[in-house]
Amino acid sequence: MDHDDQRLTGASHLSEDTTGFGVVELRTARDLMIRPQAALDEYMRGGATAAGRYARPLRYYVALCGLMTLILLVKGGTTMVGQLPAEALQPIADQAGKSLDAFIADADNWFSLALIPVTCLFYAMVAVPLLRWWDPEDLGWRRGFRATFVYLSAWTIPILPFT
Repeated sequence: MDHDDQRLTGASHLSEDTTGFGVVELRTARDLMIRPQAALDEYMRGGATAAGRYARPLRYYVALCGLMTLILLVKGGTTMVGQLPAEALQPIADQAGKSLDAFIADADNWFSLALIPVTCLFYAMVAVPLLRWWDPEDLGWRRGFRATFVYLSAWTIPILPFT
């Protein structure tokens, strides 16, 4: 191993220790963007980590959702609550003892925090039976969940910059 490889390995370990993302996660992101079908095939053949090549799909998807939640919280929430009529929100804001603007900001942040995990579960509960129905011979429940979270990760990666 030459000096550049040692530095890359050291940087990879430091990145993985501090953020939870390392070379494996970056490789997963790259391959899910460039060649998602080949990555899914490797996941199906090599197990939950594709024989050590990729990150575990559920863990990776939860990390992507966490990153998306962080982005939404920093940007001020989803602004979905703010689209409701003010006369419907004012009594709730009064009960909370906050101004309407402060209540909407807090509600949007909490809504962002709760929305992503709930939709994650909803997508999985809908997609796994559909995938199993599509391939009942080879796709059991474990592989169905694995395939679902590989697909969800592949769809989430390009959405992150627009969150």
